[in-house]
Amino acid sequence: MEDELIVLGDIIEDEDGRELICMGTIEDGGLNYVYLATNTKPFEMQFASQRIDEEGDLVIDVVEEQSEIDRLLKIFTGRTDEQ
Repeated sequence: MEDELIVLGDIIEDEDGRELICMGTIEDGGLNYVYLATNTKPFEMQFASQRIDEEGDLVIDVVEEQSEIDRLLKIFTGRTDEQ
């Protein structure tokens, strides 16, 4: 059975056992991105790219580069440089 991409409202578990809620998804530059937030305090958010690999497994790569995080935040919130 193939895994499916994460969609808005899905709850997933990270490697540390924390639950993350998908707050949004976008496609940008040929990549699918998700905006994930913890549902416990301290509240944390992160962006990740997601894809299905050759075996049909979901692969999630957390975005760690600050400039990419800033860029994705603008896309997800609809902000422009003029705002």
